[in-house]
Amino acid sequence: MTISKKQTNNWFFEGKEVKSINDCDPEALGFIYEITNLTKNKRYLGRKTIRKPKYTSGVNKGKSKGNYSFIDYCGSSKSLLEDIKNGDEYKKEILRWCFSKAELTYYESQAIYCSDSLIREDFYNFWCKATVYSKHLNAEKKDLK
Repeated sequence: MTISKKQTNNWFFEGKEVKSINDCDPEALGFIYEITNLTKNKRYLGRKTIRKPKYTSGVNKGKSKGNYSFIDYCGSSKSLLEDIKNGDEYKKEILRWCFSKAELTYYESQAIYCSDSLIREDFYNFWCKATVYSKHLNAEKKDLK
């Protein structure tokens, strides 16, 4: 869900403001994020896809299908969105760039589980479901060795 322009806060990555797709990693498919409600000191962890997949056949094979809007995005938590709508102050941070759907799923799940966000009162997260095949993360495995 998106919030009105009047209420929009920009994203930040490593202290730098992300105002458009041009400020994103050019190879990234999406990112893992944290939205913090500064009024209630509650957080929400999630993922956002910013680029549409590339064409896999035809004359446009390999070319991007375009981008998804993400600047106004404030997560999918109804409780968080309601708090923002009611005027709570918040900040949006990009925690890491991801370069495949598998990475988006893996790193979002990792962030949620490792923070204990499903069992803590200071998080909006209330569920997490993931299926990731290790073969889709082979490039990551090589980097870890």
